[in-house]
Amino acid sequence: MDILQKARNSRFILGLSGGVDSMALFHILLAKKIQFKAVYVHHGLREKADEEVKSLTEHCDHYNVNFECVKIDVLAHRKKNKESIEEAARNLRYAALFDVAEKEGCEGVIVAHHFDDQAESILMHLLRGSGLDGLSGMDAEMCPSPFHETIPLLRPLLTVPKEELIQYCVENEIVFHEDVSNQDSSYRRNLIRNEIFPVLEKFNPQVKSKLVQLGRIAKDETKFLEEQTDRYWDEICQFYDLEKPFVEIRRDELAGVPPAIQKRILRKAIRCVRPESKNVGYVTITTMMENIASDFDTNILYFEDHLLLVFMYDVCFLCDEADALAQQYFPQLEKEEITISLVAQEVALSRYDRLVIEEIDQETFSSRDTGDLFCAYIDGDELDKIVVSHKRSGDRMQMLGFGGQSKKIATVLIDIKVHREARAKYPIFRDPTGRILWVPGYKISIDYPVQNTTKKIIKLKLCKQ
Repeated sequence: MDILQKARNSRFILGLSGGVDSMALFHILLAKKIQFKAVYVHHGLREKADEEVKSLTEHCDHYNVNFECVKIDVLAHRKKNKESIEEAARNLRYAALFDVAEKEGCEGVIVAHHFDDQAESILMHLLRGSGLDGLSGMDAEMCPSPFHETIPLLRPLLTVPKEELIQYCVENEIVFHEDVSNQDSSYRRNLIRNEIFPVLEKFNPQVKSKLVQLGRIAKDETKFLEEQTDRYWDEICQFYDLEKPFVEIRRDELAGVPPAIQKRILRKAIRCVRPESKNVGYVTITTMMENIASDFDTNILYFEDHLLLVFMYDVCFLCDEADALAQQYFPQLEKEEITISLVAQEVALSRYDRLVIEEIDQETFSSRDTGDLFCAYIDGDELDKIVVSHKRSGDRMQMLGFGGQSKKIATVLIDIKVHREARAKYPIFRDPTGRILWVPGYKISIDYPVQNTTKKIIKLKLCKQ
């Protein structure tokens, strides 16, 4: 209930079902003088729902509380999205509550999940084979949530057993409705509540308390693991938040952290690439780990939810489209060929790449970063324009410092680990006669090198837009 203490000057949406838990919460909010609007979500599944709407309308009018009934089509949503009735009802119900909260400008959505619900959720997740995240159970306050980025979901009754809520309603003469569908054990949660818990309580009458205790332990350990994941993230991954987002994963660095952290890093990477994706399963995550640790150099592997791992030697990329990844990550030239004057300027090569041209002096040249392979320096005394083009059949390059040795450009692109999807449009720098001056990521040619006597030194730098 602590999360309500700071809520005196806020206004909320209360999910009001008419059951004992939500009716108890209704009156607790009134007693604490917390402002709220009550919203009943009509699932269209029970005949008595219309009667409940009428009764709740009268109840809210009596206490001068604003009330709204929102109707949803669970069966149509279930059919369209191939979900269970429980899942479809839950997703639509929360969507409706947060939609009203957003329209009304409310500071949160309050629901009446209680201690028993928490125990049921943890047991359900345990039976599904969930990890620590699932065993942590529900949060008393969640923001962002799967339902909204900025409006919090509040569950102030998570520490209150259902028996206490029933007693509260009886003592205060609060009328509530019993949903007869709660006795239908064909629904998984009802099966847990009506049949599995009574059996478990014969082994341990405190089984619900023990499950909630397990949830608290799992939550503490989950928090620690998340902190460790964030600590390692920048060492192992780089997130490219472009039109088609992807995550670069350094394979050796990932292999160097404990498996528990590897799994969380991969889950975080998946959330970066596909925020809307549902929780990816254990088998998928472990298969990704095994393949990242494998010895092949290049490959493309496909996983659930249209996720791809694209392998390029010592790194791999998590994405959902291999060709889009190649275009974003590697330098690309949209046009087949462009001619550029060697004056200070910036030239767009593609939607993601630009060429920066500068004129520098000998002192700046002598202190250059020789390790930057996407930066080249040429003699501007001998050359006033360049041509940037795609690779051509038979292209070869004579490399500076190799005694005039030539090498096929096709081989060069493989040597510098350019993905095959990116090779066709990779920018090749030439002089006006077509001789190759430079392949970004590689060496410059023997033609037009900077000399001690060069007065006009041209710096070419490839950058991302």
